Amino acid sequence: MQYSTLFKIGTDGLSSEAEVETRLLPKLFSDLGHIDKHVIPKKRVSSLTTYSGSKKQKIEVDFLLQNSAGKARVIVEAKDPKKNIEDAFGQAASYALRSCKKLTNAKQA
Repeated sequence: MQYSTLFKIGTDGLSSEAEVETRLLPKLFSDLGHIDKHVIPKKRVSSLTTYSGSKKQKIEVDFLLQNSAGKARVIVEAKDPKKNIEDAFGQAASYALRSCKKLTNAKQA
């Protein structure tokens, strides 16, 4: 049985969001079967322009995972290991909702 390389990562050495992005997530994406050309880092993802009332804001996602057809399927938001991941959930969800062109619950289009 082959085990994930993630079990071999010493997370004690991860002390910043940048280390999570460069040392942890690439291994995770690989273990999950995502090939490099479908893992798009923030340097190659256009900023999203969002509006909250009249306030305009540009946001950047950390990674975009695409399917084999090149369509965006997953937005990944990395966080510093010292930050509470639940606090970041709203941020990632808002990115996803703002970038979706269509939402469905499988019963309603």
